Amino acid sequence: MKKKLVWITPDYFVDCDIEIIPKLLKEFDIDWIVMIPSKDARFKREDFIRFENLKGLSFTYQFCKYRYRDPRYLWTYFTVFSKLIKNKADVIYLNYVPTPYFTVMAMLFFKRKKTILTAHQGEVHEGFQHQWVYKTLYKISYSWFNINNLFSKSQEKIFTKKYPDNDICMIPLALKSFGDSDIEKRDDFISFFTFGGIRPKKNIDLLIEAACLVCDKGYKNFKIVIAGGCDNWSFYQQKIRYPEVFELDIRHIENKEIPRLFAYNHFLVLPYSIVTQSGPLKIAYNYNVPVIVSNQPGFTDEVVDNISGYVFKTADVEDLANVLIKAINNGFDKYNDLVNKQHVFVNNTYSYEVILDQYIKMFNKF
Repeated sequence: MKKKLVWITPDYFVDCDIEIIPKLLKEFDIDWIVMIPSKDARFKREDFIRFENLKGLSFTYQFCKYRYRDPRYLWTYFTVFSKLIKNKADVIYLNYVPTPYFTVMAMLFFKRKKTILTAHQGEVHEGFQHQWVYKTLYKISYSWFNINNLFSKSQEKIFTKKYPDNDICMIPLALKSFGDSDIEKRDDFISFFTFGGIRPKKNIDLLIEAACLVCDKGYKNFKIVIAGGCDNWSFYQQKIRYPEVFELDIRHIENKEIPRLFAYNHFLVLPYSIVTQSGPLKIAYNYNVPVIVSNQPGFTDEVVDNISGYVFKTADVEDLANVLIKAINNGFDKYNDLVNKQHVFVNNTYSYEVILDQYIKMFNKF
């Protein structure tokens, strides 16, 4: 008889779980509850149609009309959790960032010894708003739910120092797919792209400045593709001194558009100043697209220089420019060699077979 899992995922972590859960159904029966906000949802109902008739999977699309900090959310959690405890699951898997009402209700409803609470950050980092609130929530949540799943070696190390007595299982984030694309890779220029919401910690201005520095050195045979929404694009626009090498699409990018970006362009550039672990990196690995990343631990845990991409010094515009020039000079033949090396690396390290085996071992401890 298969073990039964209850698996709760908020909208902002769906891409971590959406490819893993169907592949676990050979081993487990799963009740999957997806919590979808009423505003700015990353996923829509139609994204989950393929899950509704899978054998062994009970799927619930829980629409939440309140903000996570709204006290009325208590009733939402009460309603959902009340139904779940009747299912008598062997394991409760909470892929959730602790919030006040979620933490309180989870502590009331779920048994500690049967519950795994994930941690995507080893600590509350400087990117969090209301840091003192989240530090308190983290302390309460991870002291109570002391069986935890983390997703990178660097964050596991930080987390272990804070919670040395917890039972910790580190499993790398799985590859992330948003579907297929029939468009072919461009062959006019080597192209470097970035996508998603443009925020300060992503350092997109560094990429712009590095690209302009490359142009200063006489290179114009490349393209920089920037696709994503931004609240203050004028700040970035003013830094573009060579508009002819930039291809801009400054708006919200829908999930269905993501495959085309990866199919068409050559390098995903992630010049972040802060990163714990990276979802876009696993999208790039899924589509076999080499990456250019800053040497933050959240990247260097998983990117091997000259194998799965290139690494540059964080916030160093000259070093990033040199990496761009290296990629341009290497041309298409050496690019294809890099693609092949990345494919072997990803298949050996992050294939679904490798990742699934680690999930199965974690759940079978119960």
